[in-house]
Amino acid sequence: MTVTVEGGSTAGSTMEAMGVVKKSVSLPADLAAQIEKHAEAEGKTFSSWLAEHAEHRVRILEGLAAVEEYEATYGPIPQWAQDQAEEILRGERDQFEDPGQAGDVQKEAA
Repeated sequence: MTVTVEGGSTAGSTMEAMGVVKKSVSLPADLAAQIEKHAEAEGKTFSSWLAEHAEHRVRILEGLAAVEEYEATYGPIPQWAQDQAEEILRGERDQFEDPGQAGDVQKEAA
């Protein structure tokens, strides 16, 4: 992994970095101002705030892809499982429980 060094006597050179890649991005001015405002309010740098939110979006996209892959193999996720997942996300439930009428998710889809 390389990082481009800007400024100083090493301008334009690259160096190894530990898990961080420096990228230059263009953002609309109003969006950049909003990011700066929220980053400051949370005590974060612009870069760390942006990375945190980009990572969140990537996790959502990867989760949706995993659901698509699961459903392509086993069929649609049963409604009872979707309902329980929503309850877990809302903090109303700690874990999945088989409602007794459908068996487990994989058995139902088979």
